[in-house]
Amino acid sequence: MPTKSNPIIRKYPFPAAKTMSAVMERIRRPNWNLPIDAKMMDKIGIASNNQAKPVAALRFLELIDSAGMPTAKLRDLQHNYTSTLRQIADEKYAELFSIYSPEEMTRTHIEKYFGPPTQVNERRARFFVWLCREAGIELPNLKYNEADEKQKKTKHQKSNGNLQGE
Repeated sequence: MPTKSNPIIRKYPFPAAKTMSAVMERIRRPNWNLPIDAKMMDKIGIASNNQAKPVAALRFLELIDSAGMPTAKLRDLQHNYTSTLRQIADEKYAELFSIYSPEEMTRTHIEKYFGPPTQVNERRARFFVWLCREAGIELPNLKYNEADEKQKKTKHQKSNGNLQGE
């Protein structure tokens, strides 16, 4: 399992689900053949402070290469979105799936897998949950909006100056 001192943890991306959904909506179109980089993120309306995260996630998922060009996996995704994402999720998160089956996975299991509770690790967990949802991987012990609810609660507490541990 990754730990704070383990560099494996750094490989997992942490873009916002809303941002990834917007990006995927564009690039999953069968005729998409453009490079995907910060310039393209700007053109499709992704805020400049969020552009690097989805690009890194697309590289991690091997949907684009290091130059931002679409890969064969992106072509597969364009023709069979859910099953291609399922194969990618199974491959990229094989260790997590070998520790916990989707049927037994809980929010605590997912969060602990990504390491100590930091904002980045919580985002990694939310990205994983988003990917599972997109890939049709059922996580019956986890409400899909649970991570979003926690984020809203935290933002509300921060805005009121009452950030406290749960």
